Amino acid sequence: MKKFLIFILIISLIVFVFWGIPMLKCEYLTARYGHEFDLSQVPEENSMLGKVEWFKILSYNDDIAQIYYIDEDFSTGNILTFKKVSGEWKYDSWDTLWTARGGNADENVWPYFWHSSKYR
Repeated sequence: MKKFLIFILIISLIVFVFWGIPMLKCEYLTARYGHEFDLSQVPEENSMLGKVEWFKILSYNDDIAQIYYIDEDFSTGNILTFKKVSGEWKYDSWDTLWTARGGNADENVWPYFWHSSKYR
């Protein structure tokens, strides 16, 4: 029984290190820097992007930030790139990872890997 408990503890630590820590990092970045981004400036014309349902900041530094952007009704998952210009964050580009609308976008983003299959 003791070996089984040690095994469970080791598996739990592995899961936490490889999934929990990246998830906590994204949650921290979103809580700390999320207010800096105006997602309403993301152009809806000439793109598939709809209104934001929710977002998480995947990476952030002084010059560039990547945001995992889920649009309304959880129909697409995108990574938006923002660049800092004259002290303000400006929308730069997006990459559609997955969509429930059809098409060939069928990727995942770590650590939020379950979204690509959950909302199809």
